[in-house]
Amino acid sequence: MMHMRRLGVTMRRMCIIEINPRFGGGAPLAIHAGADFPKWILSELIGKKPRINATGFKDDIAMLRFDDSVFVKKASKVLELR
Repeated sequence: MMHMRRLGVTMRRMCIIEINPRFGGGAPLAIHAGADFPKWILSELIGKKPRINATGFKDDIAMLRFDDSVFVKKASKVLELR
């Protein structure tokens, strides 16, 4: 992600104020499905050709993410169920 801002209307210049290179939240799904972009990028970085199997991708996969607080009443009873 790169955020840019204009320094002035007449200057017509752009100034980079932040560069945030990262993989997005969907990266774990892509990796799980066989598109291991971080591994491929690292291979190229060290001078190796990435091994990409064009038929090695999985389809019909969903990734569910949950980021919230969950409160359980009578938790001691729930934990006894194991």
